[in-house]
Amino acid sequence: PDGTAYQTTGTNFANAGNNTTHVTAISPAGTTDTVLSGFPLGSVLFGPDGAIYQTTAVIDSGSITTHVFMIGPTGATETTIPGIPTVYTLISPTGTAYQNTAAYDSTTGDTAYFITAISPGGTVTATQLPGAPYGDSFGQPQSTQFAADGTVYQVTSTGDTTTGYSFHVTVITPGGANTAQLPGTPSGAIQVGPDGTAYQLIDIHDSVTDDHSYAVTTITAGGATTIPLPGYPRSTVLFGPDNIVYVTTSSDDPTDFSTQVTAITPTGYTTTPLTGYATGGVRISPDGTVYQLTATIDSSGITNYVTTFTPNGHTTTELPGAFLYSWDQLVFDADGTAYKTTFTGDATIGYTTHVTAFTATGHTTTSFAGHPADHIKILPDGTVLQSVDLGDDVTRFVLIRSADITPAV
Repeated sequence: PDGTAYQTTGTNFANAGNNTTHVTAISPAGTTDTVLSGFPLGSVLFGPDGAIYQTTAVIDSGSITTHVFMIGPTGATETTIPGIPTVYTLISPTGTAYQNTAAYDSTTGDTAYFITAISPGGTVTATQLPGAPYGDSFGQPQSTQFAADGTVYQVTSTGDTTTGYSFHVTVITPGGANTAQLPGTPSGAIQVGPDGTAYQLIDIHDSVTDDHSYAVTTITAGGATTIPLPGYPRSTVLFGPDNIVYVTTSSDDPTDFSTQVTAITPTGYTTTPLTGYATGGVRISPDGTVYQLTATIDSSGITNYVTTFTPNGHTTTELPGAFLYSWDQLVFDADGTAYKTTFTGDATIGYTTHVTAFTATGHTTTSFAGHPADHIKILPDGTVLQSVDLGDDVTRFVLIRSADITPAV
């Protein structure tokens, strides 16, 4: 945070019992090298208070221990944790470092899993987990997530291919740890909302019928609640204003491409059915308005729709024509207006470009000659431009909205 650069290196990798890690600090004032035991696990991490952490692993007589160092101006404070690190160290928003480890008991043949907290003040607290962290890789640790207040949500799994698997979420707060069992297999990473509630998409497999159903489990320190979803999730959970969480789902029936948007509130949930298949999940504009793109296919082609969700309900608008690219999404300007570009016509009769602007109160469409040459562009000053090609290989820009030139008061 103060502009100092840090470089982590390791030595003696060929000699498992004599590894060392060097953390070199480089600043205009000079270079400082801190030597640590063990081989490095990743690079340095910075806490929100500027604390510097480096994790290493030490191999000694066939056993491995994990070491988390807090590096300060006068040296490094070391915390030794039994077991093998299962993922890199993570830093919570409150500055506490967390390390997942697996400790193997050679006598029983069992492996115990822990998550150890190291506070900025040096207090160490280890919590035994009901199983192994689920969904992690060293490049993408995702089983551990944090709320803004430092609450920890840890997803784990137990079992094997013979007995079957069970999945859990452990919630760790200053008051202790509580664990809730999930009703199925986690799908994607657990996500934490602005109010500190965690949400986990779930795939529930019926081993008898081989059918799959889907759900969202909401988790707090007080417990867990599972909300059924009417179809296959087309997106992760997305957080809107007023602590409302949205999930877009679609049916997996190839003869009935229907879409549903489920809105989850602190007191319950509602599901809105929409016509057509979803093009991704909901999009939430800067002003909090929620939009969902859908499309239908029949013998006449593809028809595209935008559904606008507000506190007063929802409105579905049919768009004129086709998308430039099938994966196109809405584009938002700073005040929350959403834009979608479509086109009609063909090379014989000519093309017409349509730019539809949506707000919470309605929509307007601007049409002009030419085929869209690219996505709509919103410049830093708020100017909205659409490029078109009139068939002469010359790109022209059409002004959709001028910059806001009202001086700031």
